[in-house]
Amino acid sequence: LIYEYGINEEQARRYLGAFLFHGDEVLRRIGDLSGGEQSRVAFLKLMLTGANFLVLDEPTNHLDIPAREAVEEALMAFPGTFLAVSHDRYFLDKVANCTLELENGKLTEYLGNYSYYLMKKEIAEEEAREEHEREKEAQAKRHSAKEAQHVAVDAKQAAAAHEAAEKRREEEKKRAEIGRIQSMSDAKREEMVQRAEAEIAMAEAELKGLEFQMNDPAVQADPQQSQAIAEAYAAKEKEIEMRYEKWERLTEA
Repeated sequence: LIYEYGINEEQARRYLGAFLFHGDEVLRRIGDLSGGEQSRVAFLKLMLTGANFLVLDEPTNHLDIPAREAVEEALMAFPGTFLAVSHDRYFLDKVANCTLELENGKLTEYLGNYSYYLMKKEIAEEEAREEHEREKEAQAKRHSAKEAQHVAVDAKQAAAAHEAAEKRREEEKKRAEIGRIQSMSDAKREEMVQRAEAEIAMAEAELKGLEFQMNDPAVQADPQQSQAIAEAYAAKEKEIEMRYEKWERLTEA
């Protein structure tokens, strides 16, 4: 480091210490280092090049926990931009502020870490399921309307039957979910609880942001924008209520 990057011994030791090389370890030859140690040195050399954009492929592979934490701290202190490909979800949660998903040739951007990405994916899947259920219900109603031309059906009985069917479907869905939760291992359930709590905290933070916008005089002066913010706020409240219900099922099952 001293000869390659023009730094003195004190600076070199300080940089190496940040990557967990201490004492006489700084005098060891590169060829004598383990794979994980060589990875740390390579990463440090990258940081010292002065580059403002890094491309990292599985940067935490072969690293133990202290070494991985050292890399995470270095990345969070890095003043430039980095693109990391990794299967380490905890690493991505720690250092990423934007997640990119490449699926079927399409690139989708999520402005948050890995947990935020999972939350948004889950919301999208739930919305797709709800839309599918609405479409099935609409088809059933259209079919019923055609049959009603030939058969007189008591409106009150039909409404009661529909309500009862909706209630049964809701109860069956809840029982199925509770069954899945009860079949989980304690570790998996704890992970799901922690994820649910993180998603609730994130949704509540987004709700606070919407509340701040609603109280902005500039927004209040624009009826169209004010209505859009109010609708987003109501939707976010409904989302939070749904997430609390999910959390309660996870903790009570």
